Formats: sequence, structure tokens, C-alpha cells
Amino acid sequence: CMNGTRQHIFDIVDNWCYDKKSKSNLLWISGSPGAGKSAIASSLVSRIGHGNCARFFFKRDSAYYRDPSNVWKTIAYRLAIINKDIGVYLDKFLETNPSYLDNNQRSKDFDTLIVKAFNSISQETQSQAPIVIIDALDECAISEEQKDFLASLANWGKLSNFKMIVTSRSQKDIQDAIGDCSYHLHIPTGQAVDATSTQDIHIFLNESFQQLDVDLGNFPHAINQLAQYSAGLFIWAKLAVAYIAAGTVTERLETVLMNMGQLGQFKDNNLNLDRLYAQILYSIFEDCTQGEKTQYEMVLGSLIFAKAPLSINMLEVIFDNQESKITSEAISIALGKFSPLLLSLNLDDRDAPLYLCHLSLQDFFQEDAQEIIYSKTQAGTNIFGMKRYQMALENSLGHICLGLLRYMNKELHFNMGGLETSYYANKDAIGLSQRLDKLISKSLRFSCQWWHEHLPENVDISCNGDLLKEADKFLKNKLLYWLEVMSLIEQIPAAAGAMQHAEHIFKARFNIILNNSVSGDICQDASHFIFTFKKAIGTSTPHIYLSALPMAPPMSLLKQKYMKDFQRVLGSIDKRRKGWKRELQVLKQSSVVQTLGFSPDGRHIVSGSDDQTIQIWDAKTGEAVGEPLQGHKGRVLAVAFSPDGKYIVSGSGDQTIQIWDAKTSEAVGEPLQEHINEVNAVAFSPDGKHIVSGSGDRTIRIWDARTGGAVGEPLQEHTDEINTVAFSPDGKHIISGSDDETIRIWDAKTGEAVGEPLQGHKGRVMAVAFSPDGKHIVSGFDDQTLQIWDAKTGEAMGKPLQGHKGTVWAVAFSPDGKHIVSGSGDQTIQIWDAKTGEVMCEPLQGHEGMVWAVAFSPDGKHIVSSSSDQTIQIWDAKTGEAVGEPLQGHEGRVLAVAFSPDGKHIVSGSSDQTIQIWDAKTGKAVGEPLQGHKGRVMAVAFSPDGKHIVSGSYDQTIQIWDAKTGEGMGEPLQGHKGAVWAVAFSPDGKHIVSGSGDQTIRIWDAKTSEAVGEPLQGHKGKVRAVAFSPYGKHIVSSSDDDTIQSLDGMIGAAGDSHKEDQVVEFSPSQNHISVISQDYPMLSDMRSLCVFSSHIYSILFCPDTCSLLFLTDDQLISTPLSHDAHQMPCFTHQCFINADGWLCLPKSPNSKSQPDKLLFWVLPESHNGLWWPGNTAVISQYSLKLDLSRFHHGEDWIACYVKNDCSKCHGK
Repeated sequence: CMNGTRQHIFDIVDNWCYDKKSKSNLLWISGSPGAGKSAIASSLVSRIGHGNCARFFFKRDSAYYRDPSNVWKTIAYRLAIINKDIGVYLDKFLETNPSYLDNNQRSKDFDTLIVKAFNSISQETQSQAPIVIIDALDECAISEEQKDFLASLANWGKLSNFKMIVTSRSQKDIQDAIGDCSYHLHIPTGQAVDATSTQDIHIFLNESFQQLDVDLGNFPHAINQLAQYSAGLFIWAKLAVAYIAAGTVTERLETVLMNMGQLGQFKDNNLNLDRLYAQILYSIFEDCTQGEKTQYEMVLGSLIFAKAPLSINMLEVIFDNQESKITSEAISIALGKFSPLLLSLNLDDRDAPLYLCHLSLQDFFQEDAQEIIYSKTQAGTNIFGMKRYQMALENSLGHICLGLLRYMNKELHFNMGGLETSYYANKDAIGLSQRLDKLISKSLRFSCQWWHEHLPENVDISCNGDLLKEADKFLKNKLLYWLEVMSLIEQIPAAAGAMQHAEHIFKARFNIILNNSVSGDICQDASHFIFTFKKAIGTSTPHIYLSALPMAPPMSLLKQKYMKDFQRVLGSIDKRRKGWKRELQVLKQSSVVQTLGFSPDGRHIVSGSDDQTIQIWDAKTGEAVGEPLQGHKGRVLAVAFSPDGKYIVSGSGDQTIQIWDAKTSEAVGEPLQEHINEVNAVAFSPDGKHIVSGSGDRTIRIWDARTGGAVGEPLQEHTDEINTVAFSPDGKHIISGSDDETIRIWDAKTGEAVGEPLQGHKGRVMAVAFSPDGKHIVSGFDDQTLQIWDAKTGEAMGKPLQGHKGTVWAVAFSPDGKHIVSGSGDQTIQIWDAKTGEVMCEPLQGHEGMVWAVAFSPDGKHIVSSSSDQTIQIWDAKTGEAVGEPLQGHEGRVLAVAFSPDGKHIVSGSSDQTIQIWDAKTGKAVGEPLQGHKGRVMAVAFSPDGKHIVSGSYDQTIQIWDAKTGEGMGEPLQGHKGAVWAVAFSPDGKHIVSGSGDQTIRIWDAKTSEAVGEPLQGHKGKVRAVAFSPYGKHIVSSSDDDTIQSLDGMIGAAGDSHKEDQVVEFSPSQNHISVISQDYPMLSDMRSLCVFSSHIYSILFCPDTCSLLFLTDDQLISTPLSHDAHQMPCFTHQCFINADGWLCLPKSPNSKSQPDKLLFWVLPESHNGLWWPGNTAVISQYSLKLDLSRFHHGEDWIACYVKNDCSKCHGK
């Protein structure tokens, strides 16, 4: 503010600042547009002192400063600088929570960064605490975040000892939010203007005309008239002075006084401002030629309607074409004409943004046309002329967008950043920022960031024909180079949004006229491309071509249009799909996700996980919103949003239900506790007043969502766990599904079951096995049945085998294929005739727990079973009689069993940390338990000659034992850093292979107990099973990471990937492996791929055809196998996939501190299915085999571009 003005306002503010008894610690200064609120705020900052003031000034034309999510973190940063106590608190907080500012959840910022920060100030210094000033709140972008921000302002009362000042227009939403909780100071304007405000403008006008050196003798009442015309609006007075000063002063002063009309004619003071704008425009256009008017209109339209402030250089870019005939000189002349409407103008600084004098100028052109025309007509302007100006301005967006597209088509090229290597992230490229300043002009950056925002909504094909041609050229030829720029300037998230916006415009607008969807389709494809590979292309620009483009699906339009120019890249064989996956984002969690759901508005996703947490996600970006919601003490099995999206309800394995505030992530009230088992399902009623839950305790409960109290008695009709519950749309009924294979409908009001249960579901498949000749398959279901299948036709052979009364957990054929044995959750074992399906005898009873595993002895005379009752039982396979007493030498669960090669002995490993050898004939323990491990024994195996036993333990060690004496042979084999889950001897007994929870496989010398070579890496989960091929040439492993890997048994070459509950077998030729998994695997050899669309339950080699037989839930598939070697010199077993999904080159001992060398990026879904060197087959849901024979990378990466015109590839 000018010296001497606004003193009465400053006095009020000073008194409020020092009044400790003021009714509110929040001061709200409001006023009409142009009343001088921002000038007051700026002056307050100066008066209070920059060292004691933290400020945030909203700006409508700034993406950062119009975003309410940036306010509190910006304020906190400034508070930390000016206040020691706050600085210490924030330093400690961010040190403890280093990722806090990286997430998108800003709803906690007020409490975390502001309230707690202010409360950290010592009592002694609170009187000198900083004051917070927020200006132009009305320029805050309208969004959900704005509502949250206004709510946080209303909570400023939490900080009763600290002050905040807010300025804004008198908008209803702001009035509703802080009107009642603030001390309100309104700046009067219009008819309500007071003498003090008018006097302030008098002072301003007197000072301004003195500087203009104007003799006001002929205008004795000019100052009074102008002050009254301003009606308290400083912007009016400032604009009038600027207009008058830009021409012959006395003539323009007289014109303003004559054309403003009689005093008090308009009740709305904004109309006086509109009349002044109209007067200025009229004077500019009055004496122009038609050509000049057209040029001026185009320049003014660009300034008014640009989505971000333009510079002189940008105006030259926009009009750099023969059609516009607007030269650089013409632009400068036009800007001189419009100087009264600009905040400042320096024709020598051609990159400086050109700001409008006030946002009310944009409002002037965007308000209702008739109202504007009326006020302008009263000012003496030509109504038809004003209409024509308005129409010309509406076409400005098209002119801007056309200019930006032309400029990009001219300037964009391959390797925009002159990057010399593909091995490093952009952030690790030395001197990149300085290089980009030279290689990518400010005009090109602006064009890349803003072109899509200027696509016109209202299409006139006569005006936009050239625009469509340039857009088509850009999308088909320059799009990837544009992505380069967006990657280099760290704007990849905005690039995805740009493509979505452009897709909407092209499909919803242009296609209607042109009947052509190509541009829209490319934008849609590009959106998928960016979302899918944003991690790669946002990290390292060369990998737009080296990773993203080659790994895009074959039907990708971008791949089809651009791949021809980039032939020297990865070749990928991934036939799981032709086009993009339907999901737009892939949201990656650190634990198994049990449940998820959308918010009612679709903006957020909530997920519940095995790690006992709940996470909210941004559905558009896929980013986690805030920190996980923590409080449950068991895995989270169910989550749901309330209908209004304000709350989340969760059900957990800890038997409780919790309601959460979706905005703050805080728990609402205490957990709901009535269930006596895991809560498997939860749902809100349509009106949000009630919650229904289903539990493993077989009951359903209804809860009051507000009080958390149980409503009525539990609903008790199901006979097993409740897996799912839901309300009907009208809220009158509840539907539930259970493990009892029934569905029930309930009256939501009375809790009574409605009608009979809905039945007919089949159970889940829990076990499968091939017959020894490969002609038949047997499967066990959780519906208590078995089914025999024809392995060739896939047809069921007869009816299901019924007899068990529990889930069938295990099945096996006898060695001669004549019998089947099954183990069940009903604690029994059944022997079946494999031909007739008839039960051979009464169920084998003796176990007191679920039967987890069964197996025939090699001679087929005995059956061995293990149970959750911690025993092992041997049975006579012919009579079904138990052979002796159960093997009860263990005091814990039996976790592993194995037969000796001659079938005379059995070895078992237990959770009691011991190993026991048993006489397979008598069932008696042979000797004392083998003791030495300090953790559960997870795996056991006999050596091929039966003389030794190897065991793997949770204590991370392996022990070799003398099978005759039970003595440990030497020291434990140490090297793993996780539990040892699997062990096996090589066929010649010379080596041992082990798999561990540390995700590695190790080979050991069985004689010396020394490790052979380095650990074999490749798995991303616990290695659960390992085996040697019959001749010891290969090792196969399976892991929790959903993969199976095949390895060279002598060299240890890592391989492949698959899933839990897998069975691995070697084919007779030892060249292939077979796997079963309940995902959707892909079988792949080096020449062909076979993709299955349904669950695969069993795989076995067919010796006579050297093929794999796949039993799925809807068909049987036979696939021949073969492989050939494929050399990939840069991709070795020393490579590794880092936490961000990059396959990196191995580090040398001297480069441990250097950044990872990025070879290529792998989609998360393909990590486990990636073919590593030496793999002969990878069987996984997402198998990915790469051809690196033409792959140019590192310092040679630019050779990937094969187009002839490569003059700019090096950034020259």
C-alpha cells in the first residue's frame, strides 16, 4: 500500500495482534475484487516483519499457488526457518518419517505440520510466535482438497495462543467455513464505501497525478470524481491512472470523466470497473485498421485465455506462421497498446511472464455477454463491435494450441537431453540441469506442458482444420520425444493427465465432426503407456525406448507406429495378452492384499492386508494416500467405504471391527467386539446407518454405525465360516455366502432368514496327482469329494468319489496305478479303486487332526500320512490297518517326511526342532531323536545310498546326519540368512541343494560341507522346494514369489518364477520341468508359448510324447516341450532386480557406492516370470522372455534409433 493509506485497517490489525483476549485468533479481511486485499496483505507482511511471518499467497494462474494441498507444507517450511523450536520439531518429525512429504495425503498436514509445530514452541517465547498470513483464499482451486483446507482453517482455534490472517473475496463457501469462528474485517466498496476508504484513494490519486506532472487547473473536481468512480476499488484507481498515463494525459483524463456516466448510476461497483475496461478497449480499437484490430484481438485473446501467463517469446511462437501475419514488431506494438491492462511490461525481457493487471480482467471477458455488453454500451462503445471482440476471443484457445503444436512438431527430436548413457537415472546424470537449460528452451517447456490445456472445447472445423492436422502429426511422429521432455523436466504424472484430457477432447468433440477416432485412440493408448511404464520413463528418459516401447503389448498403437524406428532394442516374447490390461494402474503393496474397495466417488481405493494395515490409494495415480491405517492386531480380511465416503469399516483376523475416518485416517471409537473368530466380511447399509459383518464364528452381526453397538442378536443359520455379506440396494435385506456352500438371504430389520438356503456350489480344488502312466488325473476338493479325469480328453470319469466328510487335502496314486489314497480334514484316510472309484475299505482312522499329506511307499505296500495332530501314521495299504502305534516321537507338528531309497525307513522333521528315523514296517522310532537344530526342522531328505540324511531348519542351517548312528556329521552348513525350507541330495550323493527364506538357493559339497560357489539368486520370495534332475544336470526350485526356476546344477544358473502349492517333476529326458499352480500360468519354451485362461491344477510329463499335460478347471491341454540356447551376454546371473523394478548390471567391488546401472525395467507382474539366463522354461502367470541380441544400451543406447535423420540425436 502507498504510504499514508490504509492506516485505519493497519491500526485495527495491530490492536488485534496484541490483544490476547480477542474473541478469535483468526482475522478474516474480506472485500470485493480490486478492493486492495492483496496489497494490504503484502503491507502486513512488511509491517510484521519477514522474520516473524509465514505466508502463502494464492494465485489463480499458478498451478502450485492455487493448489490448497501445498499451503500447510509451505507454511511449515517457512515457520521452520524463522522459529527455532518449530525447526527442531519438524527436523525430528521428518527424520522419523522421511517419506511423509512424498505421499499425496495432505489432510494430516494441519495437525502434523502446523498444530504440533506451534505447540512445540516454549511457553516463554509464545508471545513472539510467528503470525501466519494467507492471501487471496478465493483464488484457491475448487476441489475436495479445498473443502478440507477450509475445514482446517475453521480449526485454527486449536491454537488459541497463535494468530492467523486470511484475505479473500466475500464468497459463500468461505463465509460458511470461517464466518462464525473469525474476527471479520470487511473492506467496504460500492454504495457502502466509507469516507476512510475514499480518502485513501484520494491520497493515491493525488500522489499519482503529481508524478505525472499534470496541471489539474481545468479539472478542479477530477480527483473527487475519480475517487467516487472507484467506489473503494483501488484497482479501478490504479487502472485509470495507468490508462491516462499511457496517452495524452489531459485528453484521456477528460475522456474518462465524460464516459463514466453520472455518479451513483450503478449499484454494483464492479460495473464501474467493467466500464473502465470497456473504455480502455474502445480507445485501443477506435482508430485501428481492420488488419490491426484482428491482430490486436488475437494478441489480447491469447493473454486473456492462456492457461498460464505467456511471455513475448511465447507470443511469437504462437503466431509464427504466415497465416497470422503477426510479426514480432506487431506483437510489441500490441503489447504497448495493452500496457494499461498488464501488471508490468518490459519489452527487453522476452522470457518474462506477462501478468494481467488484475484477475477481474479475465472475469470481464468470461462473464455473461449480455450484461457486459450492456455496461459497455452505456459507456458509449459500439455494441456490435464488442460482440465481435467477444467472438474473436473465444477462438483464442485454438490459436494458442495450434501455435504450440506447430512449435513442438518443429523442435522435438530424439534424445532431447543429449543423454550419453542409458545406465543411470536422470537425477544421477552429471550436469543435466545446466544442459537442459541450453537444449530445451523455456518456450518448448511451456509448449510441452500446456498444449493440451488449450485444446478448444467448442470445435469449429473451419477454424481448427490446421489444428487437427498438427495434432495428428504430433501424435504420430513426435509423441515419444514429447515424453522425453516431460521425463526430463519431471512432469510424467502431468503427461498422463495430458493424454487423458486430449483423449476426451478428440473423442468427445472432434470425432463427432470428423467421424475419425484415430487421434483419440492414440491418446488413449498413450495414457495406458504412460501409466504402465511411468516408473521407468519417469526415472530414466532413454528407457522410453529401451524398456517401455519393446515391452508394450503388440496391439499398442504407439508400439505399432514408433517401433519401426527403434529396432535395436529388447525383443520380448510375452503372449499373455495382445493389448493393454484393463486395469489402468497397478497399486503395489508390501504384503498380501486380502480385500479392497472403491470409494463412492471413485477417487480412492481402500485395501486391507496381511500385515494388519489398511491403505488408501489415489485411484487415478495409483499412489498411496498417506500412511497405512494401523490398529488391528491381525490380518485385515475385509474393508468397505461408507456410502458418503467419509468412513471406512474394516474386519480383521483379530476378531474385531474398526471404523475409521477416511480423511484423517484416525480410528473412530473403540473396536467393535462381539465375534469370537476372524471377521471375514463387512459392509455398510445404503443409508450408512448400519454395518453388517460375517465371521469365522459362523454368525452375522448388525451394528449401529454411529454408536458401534450391536443391533439385536447374531444371525445364526450358517454352518461354516461366513465369507461374504452385502446389503440389498434398498437396505431391507442382507445376503451372505459361507463355506457351507450355501447362500442365505436375511431380513435386515428382524434378522430372520428368508426362505431356504441357495445350494449347488462345487468346492475348491485342494490337491491333484497324475497316475503313473500319465493317463489319468485325480483331484481333491474342499467339497469333500475326489474326481478322476481322463488326462487326454479332460472328461470326468464317472461321478465324484464321495466318502470324506471334510476337505480333501491330499491325494496320491499307488505305484502300480491301481489305487488312490486321499487324506482329509475329517481326520481320515481313504483308499479307492482307481478304476471303479469304489472305496476299498473303511476309512483309515487314527489321526486326531486334519490329514495334510499322504504317500505310498516305493513298493506300494504301505501308506504314510502326517497330520495336524503332530503324528505320523503308517498303514497297510492292502488291509487299511494301522501298522503299529502312531509315530509319536515328536512333541511338535511334523513338518517334513521322506522315505529311504529302499523303503525300509522314514525320516521326519518337526517343529520341536528334532529329526526322527522310523522303521517303516513296525512304525517304531529307530533310536533317539536327532538333536542339534535350534529351530523348527522344515525339510529332510535321504542320500541316494540311504546312508545319510540332510535336514534344513528355521535356524538358517543345514545338517548332515549319519542315518545309521544318528550322529551329526561335522558342523552345520551355514550361509543362508533365512530359514531353510527345502533340501535335496544330487543323484550321485556328492552335492546338496538348499532353498531358503532369504530367497536364495545354495549348492553344497556333501563331503566337505563347503558351499559350492555363490548363492543362486533370482527368486523374490521364500524358496519352498528344490530338486535335482535324475542325472544331476539341473536343479529346479519353487518359491512364494509365484515362480519356479530351473538352474544348471553344476554352474548354478538362475532361472524362473511361479507360486505356492506347486508340484515339480522332471521329464525323462531331464530337459524340462513341470509345475502346478493355482494362478493363471504361461508355459513357454524358446520357440513357442502356450497361454491358459483358467486355473491349472496339475501338470505331468507324458513319457511317450515328451509333452506336458495340463489339467485346468475347464480343459486338459497337452503341450510339447523343446528348447534351445539363447545367449544374452549382458544379462547374467550376477544381475539383480532392485526395489524399483530395474534389472541392474552387477556392481564391481569398487563401485558399491555408485548408483545402480540400469539395464532395463521389468513390469512388477513379470518379475517372477522373467526368463533368466539358462532357463529352459518358465511357467508363471506373467512369463516374460527377452531377446537381447539387438539390444543397444549404456553408452551405445542412441544406436537404438534407426531412422536416417539423426542429426540431433546427440543434442547438437
